[in-house]
Amino acid sequence: VPGLDRLLKSVLDRDSGPLYDQIAIYWNGDEDKQPEYLKAGTYRTVHGFDIPILVKVGPWRKDFAWARQISFELATAPWRGYLDTDDTIATADSEAVTISLERAGVTREKSTEQDGATPPTLRDFLKESPPAVNAIVAPYFYVEIQGRPAVINPRTHIVRWEDGWCWSKELHEDLYPIRGNALRGQYVVGLVVIHKPLRTSLERLERNIEILRRVEESVGGPDKLAHRDAYGIAAYHFDRGEDDA
Repeated sequence: VPGLDRLLKSVLDRDSGPLYDQIAIYWNGDEDKQPEYLKAGTYRTVHGFDIPILVKVGPWRKDFAWARQISFELATAPWRGYLDTDDTIATADSEAVTISLERAGVTREKSTEQDGATPPTLRDFLKESPPAVNAIVAPYFYVEIQGRPAVINPRTHIVRWEDGWCWSKELHEDLYPIRGNALRGQYVVGLVVIHKPLRTSLERLERNIEILRRVEESVGGPDKLAHRDAYGIAAYHFDRGEDDA
């Protein structure tokens, strides 16, 4: 999978130590093309830590929420998070990230629970595991302009799974609380996700258009689509030169 090595290096081969204690992957590709660390079930970091990797092999149903649900249920850790293969974890200390965070009003002095309080680091937070908080929110950068992250979408990144969560939406999927659960999130220091697409815009739209058409049919027509889904269909036709579609 393009980007998988880069992703794991960004979260596991860190001077401060691995961010995660376990990796769970739903593999829908050719089993013969699995990296050796997936076949072995262990990733050896550059600093000598052995991180267990849980892998489930199955078909691709063109439903991102379904695939994520499987990987989350495969994991065994009490706190579970996710990343795309074209995501990396940055540090909030890099100049470009810090400037963009400040412009968005998200700084290390601000959390979703206690304005004015300094958020903890990820490891300190998970070690304490405060019952009043059940999710970690990470600034998610997915557009760069002149090398600087420009568009930020804070997303629920890590959750305490036993509280009740599920994945929803076949495309542009997200975590939602269930069984009377409610989101009680907090930022933590240093957890910043940067999306760096490995495919061109048209390649991504070609991959997504079948899912979007299925969603369009299920909701009863284009006028009932969520804005982001409607934009995806329009962008697909525009990039193909079909701007009158």
